[in-house]
Amino acid sequence: MTMIPIGNLAWRINMLSALFGSLAVLFTYFITSKLITKPITRIIPSMVASLSLAFSYTFWQQSTFAGQYLPNLTFASLIIFLFIKWAEKCGQRYVDHSPYLYLLFFCIGLGLSHHRQTLFLLPGSFLFGLILLWKNRLRGEKIKIGGLKKKGIWSHFLLLYSNLLIILRLPYTLRLKPSTLLVMLLFFLLPLTLYIYLLIAASNNPPINWSNPNTLTRFLETIKGERYSFLFARLGVVELILEAIKQTRFFFISQFTLYPILFGLLGIVVMAIKRVSYFLLLAIIFLTDILISVSYRHPSIELYYMIPFLIGSIWIGFGIWGIICILSKIRLRLLGIIFLLMPLFPAISNYKTNDRNRYYFTYDYALNTLKPLRENAVLILTGSDLEVFNTWYFRYVERLREDVVLVEPHNFHFEWTVTNFKKTHPDIPFEFYPVKKDILSFDEVKWQRIEDMVKKNLQFRPFYIFPGPGILTEYEFIPEGIFAKITKNDIPNEELLGIVDENRMGLVRYRDFKNGLIDSTAGVCITNTAVSYFNRARLYYNLGKQEKAILELKKAIKIDPNYSSAQLLLKRIYKEQRK
Repeated sequence: MTMIPIGNLAWRINMLSALFGSLAVLFTYFITSKLITKPITRIIPSMVASLSLAFSYTFWQQSTFAGQYLPNLTFASLIIFLFIKWAEKCGQRYVDHSPYLYLLFFCIGLGLSHHRQTLFLLPGSFLFGLILLWKNRLRGEKIKIGGLKKKGIWSHFLLLYSNLLIILRLPYTLRLKPSTLLVMLLFFLLPLTLYIYLLIAASNNPPINWSNPNTLTRFLETIKGERYSFLFARLGVVELILEAIKQTRFFFISQFTLYPILFGLLGIVVMAIKRVSYFLLLAIIFLTDILISVSYRHPSIELYYMIPFLIGSIWIGFGIWGIICILSKIRLRLLGIIFLLMPLFPAISNYKTNDRNRYYFTYDYALNTLKPLRENAVLILTGSDLEVFNTWYFRYVERLREDVVLVEPHNFHFEWTVTNFKKTHPDIPFEFYPVKKDILSFDEVKWQRIEDMVKKNLQFRPFYIFPGPGILTEYEFIPEGIFAKITKNDIPNEELLGIVDENRMGLVRYRDFKNGLIDSTAGVCITNTAVSYFNRARLYYNLGKQEKAILELKKAIKIDPNYSSAQLLLKRIYKEQRK
């Protein structure tokens, strides 16, 4: 990606998401087309299925910017398609189907090297494989075992023995030689070797070194995702089922709208009747993904429903196919063209919320975070992924403000984070555990370390943070851009006023917030920018400079007209002035 001479790296990665989205839509068409048995009636249902996925809310959203979930969905759709192709070749006695198995196992390994959600496909895939093996076993030679006509325990033993022999012969029935099985294993393991790159990259001590997997223990912890295990909740069976029904109903209606969902319910019935084994494959993958996702308390859990969304799109296509088959019997097949309008329901419903034609919020927000900072500043990146990842990108990829040191406190309770920081910035000293205590929570550990860092280095470097409740309470915060400069509480008012009057907020530039999509991410950008102006107004108000406070409050309200705190303080100042 770094060698493509078009746009910046962020633009190229965003385009890669669009490419993966296009491939997922394409494979959805192929899967639906393969599963529909009548060639003359498969085109319209396949088009409806693929377009329903394309215009679903979360899929459309993820296709417009970089993320890990869309490539994962593309791998899942490719794996399902290859299972269908493999099953098709298995039914042909004299056709070698081993190349499809090699490619299938390679794609499963590649999917696992990208995201562990590929594991959700394995239960359904395993059962589908067993069904396929069983069908082919029935076509093969029967194993004759003498004495089966005898009655009693001995006959049951022989029956069990004969079935065991049948199971052991299944690979040979499918022409799966030991050498074929070995090659399958090698193709599965080959893409998993990509994980070795983590060890190589970590050994170079990069500025962003997630979990620092330079030891075998941390390497395995990173692969298994142990740091996210706390997000899993233990739910009872009844609670799990009820929550799964609730989430599935909400997410699917928000993705596709109601009318396509009704066709999807019909498609479940049609597929269960017409294509039983493939229905089991998709249904088990569908249920496995949802039941695991329900237990995972991820803030954007709908992203883990993308594989069920794909399967739901296929079922919508099957529902259309069922109705077209009925129309064909009464010679009204051409009316099936009307169903091509079905994807318009999610397209119209989701267009406005996914139109990023003038979406500059995250770009401007990151620039407004870095540009106003003073020379050699230390920026403590509190907040969500928005503050952290976008700032990382501009600092380390675009190399903007290379003099600024970034501190990411969310992981500062981990030893590997602190060790890596000390290696990278030996000129910023602080203690691992500045306060001795028998038991420390993660929050206590990380904030003690950061407080000690601020205390020992504030006189040498400017420190910045987005102020929040309970954070560095013994300091004053002066907004200089999105983030605020940390100063001592005992600073004289004249000196404090002088710093505020420098008005580095003049370096903040943003495009009109009224243009473009306003989603939750844009909402954070708008709110935090308005908060910075409000905090300046509050400082001016406390220093007795009401007119300057009014100017800052008007800027805050212009950015966020619904900002009640700014409105209340403005009313208070006007009321005091009338006195």
